Amino acid sequence: MKKISLFFWVLNLALFLFFFLPNLVRHGMFIDGLWYATLSRNLAEGTGTFWQPHLTETFFSAFYSHPPLLFGLQSILFAVFGDHLFVERIYCLLIALLTIYSIHYFWRYLFRDNSKIQALSFLPILFWLSNETVYFGYVNNLMEGTLGLFTFWAVFLLYRYSEASETNNLKSWGWLLVSGVLILLAILTKGLVGLFPLAFLGIYWLVYRRISFSWMFLLSIFLSGVVTIGFWLILQNPAAHLYLDGYLDIQLSHALSGESKENLRTTRFHILKMLVERSLPVIILVVMLLIYQFQKKKALPPPASWKMALLFILVGLSGTLPIMITLKQVSYYLLPVLPFYSLGFAILVAPFVLGLFDNLQGSQLYQKLSWTILAIFLVYTIGYGISQVGKIDKRDRQLLTDIMLVGKQVPEGSIISHQIKEVGDMTYGYFARYYHISLESSSNRPFLLLEKGDSGLPQLDVLNQYQYIPLGTERFNLYQLKEESVH
Repeated sequence: MKKISLFFWVLNLALFLFFFLPNLVRHGMFIDGLWYATLSRNLAEGTGTFWQPHLTETFFSAFYSHPPLLFGLQSILFAVFGDHLFVERIYCLLIALLTIYSIHYFWRYLFRDNSKIQALSFLPILFWLSNETVYFGYVNNLMEGTLGLFTFWAVFLLYRYSEASETNNLKSWGWLLVSGVLILLAILTKGLVGLFPLAFLGIYWLVYRRISFSWMFLLSIFLSGVVTIGFWLILQNPAAHLYLDGYLDIQLSHALSGESKENLRTTRFHILKMLVERSLPVIILVVMLLIYQFQKKKALPPPASWKMALLFILVGLSGTLPIMITLKQVSYYLLPVLPFYSLGFAILVAPFVLGLFDNLQGSQLYQKLSWTILAIFLVYTIGYGISQVGKIDKRDRQLLTDIMLVGKQVPEGSIISHQIKEVGDMTYGYFARYYHISLESSSNRPFLLLEKGDSGLPQLDVLNQYQYIPLGTERFNLYQLKEESVH
């Protein structure tokens, strides 16, 4: 059993490196993560404050679109390591590894009385890694990764409280208190989506009925009170209150009213569709194993396993269904709940997997062949990852290559004039993250940026004040103000 367990841990390692390593060492990132890294770097350098993060001089000089906890946490790494392009990647890696450890720890706690199934802690991690949302969500510095850690441990402490034989002692109440603090931290990371662990006590009562409804209700009120009081205490800080006003006006109200057009879907069921699609490999495997057991007239999972699996699947749904309130939906919103779905599915098939491993232990030829294939895959994965160090992701290759050429020519911290009809958010983000450069729609700065092939802008008398700088760019032309124009 130990050899087979080791094999699957190495398989998890190979899959992790295959999905994560290339994107962790390449240039290029989702716009959200790019902005978050810039905000965190600026905070570490003393530009902006925790309650008033600063993106660029001309674009989100005060950033109120999301709560600031992620920026504060990530700024610690920038303060320690300095302004290096892979600091945010290190943060992404830490969050992913901590999530893996958390799943492993929770599984071992769930089966602390069953050492054989406890040894299958690689199984929910394998299911988690098989979801496409995981391996593009974590490497792109998205808030949902950090949010997921807080909500996961909040649920873990609530589970410990619910499972404890004595729930009225000081230690047990401490678990409730800490879980409330973790929920508060989740809200400070991504807003109201961090509230879903509050549903755990009600879900636990629904599945197990080990306590009365009235006691469950009172406990839920207590937990909600901890979160509410903590939030009220934070808002006594005038800067925090100002930030909340800006957040409610810019982000939350726009999302709920439909004014925010980004990631808008035509149906509120889109998030459920993405959940099923991204979880399809695991769902198919679980269904096939259950059908196989039924056809062979072997024992299906015991009631305890069904209840435990149902508990975590319902917890996952408690964090999924509220997203349907708004049409603004995207698959990576699922990141905080995917560990719970993985636990639920793994619990259902764990007894079957254990029996399968018992049958495979005697097959030496199968084991040697499996190890050989795995070793080749692992070596290839490491080699490919190393080959990607410093390269630019193909999605942003042309844009980022041009920005790097321009950034090397323009002094760091400059404001560049531009007369480009549509400047994408990625352009603002890369200039700010890589070179501390801001963009301004004007024509009075020492440098002017135009889009290649745009013959209509700027007006000729403006362009005559600048001289063209040949850089070999593909999308932009850079001009510098002539010396006589300065005077």
